[in-house]
Amino acid sequence: MTKFLKLSATIALLWFVSAQATPLRAQQGQNYDFKVGKFYYKITDDANREVTVVSKPKTYQYYTDRPTGDVSIPAIVVKDGKAYRVTGIGDDAFCGYTTLNSITIPNSVTVIGEAAFAGCRGLVSVALPYGLARIEMSVFEYCTSLTSIDIPDGVTEIGHRAFANCTSLSSVSLPKSLDRMGVSVFSGCTNLTSIAIPDSVTTIGVAAFANCASLASVALPCNDSVWIGEYVFYGCRGLQSVTVGWQKPLRITEDMFDDIDLSKVILTVPPGTKEAYLAADIWQKFKITEEYFSK
Repeated sequence: MTKFLKLSATIALLWFVSAQATPLRAQQGQNYDFKVGKFYYKITDDANREVTVVSKPKTYQYYTDRPTGDVSIPAIVVKDGKAYRVTGIGDDAFCGYTTLNSITIPNSVTVIGEAAFAGCRGLVSVALPYGLARIEMSVFEYCTSLTSIDIPDGVTEIGHRAFANCTSLSSVSLPKSLDRMGVSVFSGCTNLTSIAIPDSVTTIGVAAFANCASLASVALPCNDSVWIGEYVFYGCRGLQSVTVGWQKPLRITEDMFDDIDLSKVILTVPPGTKEAYLAADIWQKFKITEEYFSK
């Protein structure tokens, strides 16, 4: 077994353990307090009248009145004459709802739980709220019809596998507030053709873009202290160009671009740095040109 396959097996095992724990959390902590329309709500702050949209208890997973088609979550919900502000979407809240086509989330929502929309294979579009600070693990994993995602400014972290295996995803916009990208965050997004990673990013997790077969263009952050994990671009055999802004070549492992013929990939570097890159391990394998344009 290759090193990458062993690593993939480890990542898959960690994901499986976490995924198995999620329904238990839902049963123990996310029993709903009331229902309005087709949504179930848990009161999270009675004094300030705040609620989270949750899944129905797992013992009733296959209820027939689940939301379908184009869905809009309300910012305010009224129950027994009291108005509650919707501030969160719980773990697994819409997980596996294959007949959802689009979801609009109000800006009042500041938290979206793990795997909240995982496996929503019919989901084509989603409007994320501006109040988010973090996108949790596996939130949109296996949303195979999702075509684009615009992550709002203010998000600082994208959790492990958040968009993994979104095979129709072709357009991704990352905010300048982003700091950390998790393990396998966009792995298996086979329709993604380009990605520009903001200079604010300090961590790019292992296998973040692994097996993105159509990925042709990559712009890496100029941050000199960025940490880039192993196998980030493993199997991205369609890669044609990589743009970097480091005056001094960043030290990377060969595994970062494993299973790619780097001699066919153009590396664009800042003016006056070509010789340094020609002398640097791994980078010297690229076709190097000095025509750097800032993102």
